[in-house]
This record gives sequence, structure tokens and C-alpha cells, in this order.
Amino acid sequence: MREHDDPPADNDNAGSSLPVFDDELLASDLKSIGCRTEVPFPVFGERPVWRSLRSTESPTPLRPLAVENTVWTDEWVISMHRKGSPTIPVQISAYFLRDALVFGHGYVAVRGVLVTCPDVMPAYVKSGIKNGSYDLSSFAKLPLRTIEEPCIVYAGWGVSIYGHVLIEFIPKLHILLSANVLGETRPRLLVQDDIPEWHLAMLSVQFGLTREDFIFFEPQAERILLHQAIVPTLLSRPDGFLPATQDSILAGITACKRVSGRHLPTRLYLSRSLFRGSHTRAREFIGEHLISRIAADEFGFTIVSPEQLAWPEQVSLFASATAIVGEFGSALHAAMYSQQGTRILSIGIGNITQSYIAALCGHDMAYLRVSGQLSQRFSVDATEFREIMAAHFGEQPPLAGLQPARWPMVETASFYWPTESSRPPPRPPTDVPTDFDDEAYLRMNADVREFGMDPRVHYLHHGWHEKRRWKAE
Repeated sequence: MREHDDPPADNDNAGSSLPVFDDELLASDLKSIGCRTEVPFPVFGERPVWRSLRSTESPTPLRPLAVENTVWTDEWVISMHRKGSPTIPVQISAYFLRDALVFGHGYVAVRGVLVTCPDVMPAYVKSGIKNGSYDLSSFAKLPLRTIEEPCIVYAGWGVSIYGHVLIEFIPKLHILLSANVLGETRPRLLVQDDIPEWHLAMLSVQFGLTREDFIFFEPQAERILLHQAIVPTLLSRPDGFLPATQDSILAGITACKRVSGRHLPTRLYLSRSLFRGSHTRAREFIGEHLISRIAADEFGFTIVSPEQLAWPEQVSLFASATAIVGEFGSALHAAMYSQQGTRILSIGIGNITQSYIAALCGHDMAYLRVSGQLSQRFSVDATEFREIMAAHFGEQPPLAGLQPARWPMVETASFYWPTESSRPPPRPPTDVPTDFDDEAYLRMNADVREFGMDPRVHYLHHGWHEKRRWKAE
């Protein structure tokens, strides 16, 4: 690998201006070369080379909802699922590009043209560019670093968001690495230097990758010119997930294996009460502690905070589940590791992704509308929550109220927190303090008293994290 302070004069991508945003030209550049599949790796010609990795597949279409009642779910959601979704057959492939420019959040350009085709650039990224949400002008004058060796482009907007890693990054890398088109020496991955440690840990578990397998770049400080770039295509498309995504899911379950020697609950309530992500800082589920207690005490669900578990434990937990409730979002997307027939209840709907996951995996899907904005402050009606829970999951199982409120936290695997700067968040206590005063706790916390909650249960689930007082000073 070598570095240049100034771009080489004979390269079209090396100028200070950004590539042209031209869909028509892009289509003629990339789609016209689909017949050149006979060109073997690692030959990189003057034009992009398209290489088939799997046979043509159609995304799995939507299925009707398991619960169709406008009291709980908006009519348009029910109607959309009844109609299903038309799908377009596509080829699972990879692009082998000569002198590709990579910059920002995984943007790729070839000979002055930004690659925006839907098998490379997710629809939300293209939309963000067109409406001005993603500003590309700031990258125009950044210095250029040239990399000679072949590299897999493993960068993108969602690299630090768990749900996007599950549905975009892991599947496309799995298909590429398992297709046997890269030769005996596997190319290294070009990744953003802000990729989270938990993402690297996932790559270590499923693919056996170490830091030596990555080339890191700084999105805000440099652009990268790859003389030999390998760009795998997405398995998540605007009209659903390609069936080959199941191969990645099964590989993840196999790599993580089952957590042995511990009872794994089959009914999961996914709580975000302990999660504080930078991209969801403004999101607040008002009254979530009451809703979670209804799920636990009345329907036998175990309250789980997935982000506090190492990835193998998360996968094992979801693989054992038969019923899952949670807010729409990344944590619920991990239901993709759950078995066929698992019943899913999404609190709110942000987009159709969870329904596409349900279609791919054969889940029975239901949605509960929220009051307010899902991305800001929102709540749900407790009575409606009880009703849809009964309709979707049936009556509470025997001894539901005697189950532990939260799945016991276990020792987090060391690989998951490999540096001093990324220690795990504090763990919930297993019991209340020895001098816990029930009456004082209710007196000092009016909201707990008004909801009629057990003070000790509330403390274990929320109070300790919120640093609430449990006795009179």
C-alpha cells in the first residue's frame, strides 16, 4: 500500500471535484457489463466487471398480518400487508472495479460517476443525497490515499447502527466470502475507522476476522482510491430480502451456537430503557416501565436488554424465542434469528423493514399503533396493549407472574469489550439493597406509587439505573 499527498494526474477520479450524480450514465456503465461474467478474479480491466455470486432470486413478498384490527393497527398497514408486495427478480453479485473512489460514509464512484444503483446504495442513502440530508460537498477537497492491493469495500452509512449491520452488512459479506470467487488469499476489508468494536466483534465471531484483516480509513479526513475494489451487493432491497439472506442467518446461529447450561426464555420483551444511542437520543417511550410489567406479569414475557449482552448470547436468545415484543427498531430486527412461526409484536412502525424480515423468516407479524412520534416522544394505551397481547399471544401461561422480571445478566465475553475505552455499561443488580425501604421508595417516587407497581420490581428494572433514592436519609 502506498500513500499520495496529491492525486495521480492520469486518473479521472482523482480531481478535486466530486463525481457526477448521473443515474442514466451509471446504468449504461454498470448494467451493460452483466454479460462479462467469464472474466475471472483477480483481473481488473478498464471497465467495471460484474460477477455473479448466486442464481437469480426474487425478494420474499409481504404476508398478511397475523392480527388485523383497526382498533390497534392503522388501516394502511393492514391493507399493505393484504396486498402483498410485487418483487423484481435480481442477481446476487459483486462488482470488481478498477480505480474506484471511496469516500465519506462508503460512497463509491467509478470514472467520475457516483454509484447509486439499488444493489449497492441503500434507498435511504440515495434519498438523503437527493434531498440534501447527506452533504457530499465537504469531501471534495480531502486528500487522496491510494491503495494498491485488492480490497473489499465494507463501509456505509449504517456501519454503527446494529439493525443496519444485521440486514445490510453481515449478509452481503457472507455471500461474497462463501461464493469462492476471491481465490485462496482473501482480500482485506476497507472499513471506516469509526466502526464500533461490537461490529468488529460480530465479524470476528461469524467470519473469524481480526484487525489484520482490515484497512481503516478516516471518512472526515481522507478519500481512498482503490486500484482494485470489490463491492458486494445488498441482499436487502426496496421490495424485500433475497432468500439467500437465510444462509447468512443460519451461519450466524451456527457461529454463535447455543448458550449452554442456562435456561433461555421463549417469550421476550425487548426493553430499550437502558439504551442510549447517539442517533436515538431524542426517542422516549413514555410509560414503558408499565407496559413492560404488563408483558412480564400478565403474559409471561421476560424483560431483556439485548445491547447488554454479547452478540453470541443475543443470537442464542432470539434463536430460542417463540414470541417477541418490542419497540420498532434495531433490537427487534434481531428477530431474524428466530425460528419460523415466531410471533412478533412491534410497538409502532417506522418503515416496512420488520415486515420484510417476517416475510423472509416466516414470522407471524402484528403492529400496535403509538400516540406521538416514534422518533421522539410516544406512548401506547395500556388497555390496547393488553388486548392485542391477548389476541396475538393468547392468555398468560401458568405461573407467568412468578417468572423473574429480567433475564439474569451473564459475564460478557471478553472479545466484546476489547479496549479500556469501550467497557460494558453497568449491570442491573440481582437484588435490592439490604436497607431498601418499600414505603419510603413509594413516598419519594410518586409515579411508581400511582401506577401501583411493586417498589422492588421497579427499582430492579428502572430505579437503580435512574439513581432513585430507596430510603429516607
